[in-house]
Amino acid sequence: MKNIVILFVLMLLFSSAINAQNRSVKKSSFTPEQQATLKSKKMALSFDLNKNQQKSIYKLILKNAKERKVIRNQSRLRRQSGKTKSQVKHFEFENNRLDRQLAYKKELKNILTEKQFEKWDKTAKRKNGKRGMKSTRMNKKLKRAFHKSNSSQKQQNRFKI
Repeated sequence: MKNIVILFVLMLLFSSAINAQNRSVKKSSFTPEQQATLKSKKMALSFDLNKNQQKSIYKLILKNAKERKVIRNQSRLRRQSGKTKSQVKHFEFENNRLDRQLAYKKELKNILTEKQFEKWDKTAKRKNGKRGMKSTRMNKKLKRAFHKSNSSQKQQNRFKI
């Protein structure tokens, strides 16, 4: 019995050590320069960018990566201090995030050709669609509930004279 317990404890220790090693290398552990280099090279491969476009995209991605790092550090400090976001601050954060996305898209549109931008837009929509599966299901439920309530109101109105 003792051997089984000792074996179980050893297995737990080894498995936690292995998991800790796997988690050590993440995208967020790259510096903003490394992130910009990798992402700009991926975009160069996907969209057949010329050298000037690659340099411009690198600068744009680098600027955004540095902004994200600052924002991530601020939120990490807030979480460590135990402060929570109020509804107003959350709204401001989301509003600023969307403004940054619009600015990024606008700058990207200036750098890429029309054909390249259309291809980027399609891939961006596809990526966002994968993340939004839960919200899509929720929207479908809300639409069904809305149609049910409308149809019941129509039936009630039909019977009124």
